[in-house]
Amino acid sequence: MGESLEQPSPLRNVQSAASSGTNEVWNTQEEMMRLEAENAQLKAELEQAKHDRDMWEQKAQLRGASLDILEVWAQQAKQREAKLLKVVHSFNDLISESRGVDGFHKNGDIATWDEFDLVNEIGEALQEGA
Repeated sequence: MGESLEQPSPLRNVQSAASSGTNEVWNTQEEMMRLEAENAQLKAELEQAKHDRDMWEQKAQLRGASLDILEVWAQQAKQREAKLLKVVHSFNDLISESRGVDGFHKNGDIATWDEFDLVNEIGEALQEGA
């Protein structure tokens, strides 16, 4: 019951070895070998942790670069959409200000806008863009 939970320090073992003989020196050598092995293990774990940290930093940089590229693409897509919507509005204005396409039919008749699927597509595009 009166056991001490305190671990003997290597320094105590060295001091004891000087007074009590080779058993204590052997214990000190075992303790030093154990500490060296533990130190080597901790160094290996530290190196692995550094490697993992570097890997995650690289992934974060790539993710940041990817997000930057996506942001640029999104801006470019918005610009293209605005240009296309402008073209669609121009076609819609043309359709509303004219009867159709003269010279489309070989017989000389004007092709009215309702003959073209384009009119419906422009109407749908304008509804989606609004």
